[in-house]
Amino acid sequence: MPRGGRILLLLLLAALTPAAAQTPGRSSLAEDKALHFLFGASCALLASAAAAPAWRDSTLSDPAYALRVSGVGLGAALGAGAAKELLDRAGFGRPEWSDFLATAAGGLAVAAMVFAASAGDRQARMSPVYASFGIALALPPAAGLLRRLSSRRSSASSE
Repeated sequence: MPRGGRILLLLLLAALTPAAAQTPGRSSLAEDKALHFLFGASCALLASAAAAPAWRDSTLSDPAYALRVSGVGLGAALGAGAAKELLDRAGFGRPEWSDFLATAAGGLAVAAMVFAASAGDRQARMSPVYASFGIALALPPAAGLLRRLSSRRSSASSE
């Protein structure tokens, strides 16, 4: 992978790491949007990790290959964000455009980094890195969801 791709990936990780830090017991608008951003980033990384090896041996040019790999990631983030807001609209939460936009922003940020990193990585050596960071970035949103579910369960049992 070219040096620029590695630097961009490191910048992405440095930018996302502080957003993952949470204060226990404190729910705020900024934390909610950060969790949506991380969810979008995680979806994009995991989908890109799966897509990179799929087109490794194709006859695509390097930019076309990178565009496909990053596009699959962005599409996954947009699809996951839309599905989550549709579930909220169906009664599982409160749908908000700003939640969808935060999820899309996370996917877009990762797609840009994946595009830069994949342009010179036709052997898909970065695929395990994408998957590892995708899983790591999924942990804070998953913890937030579990916290929300447990607080609903405890408030329902106290009634």
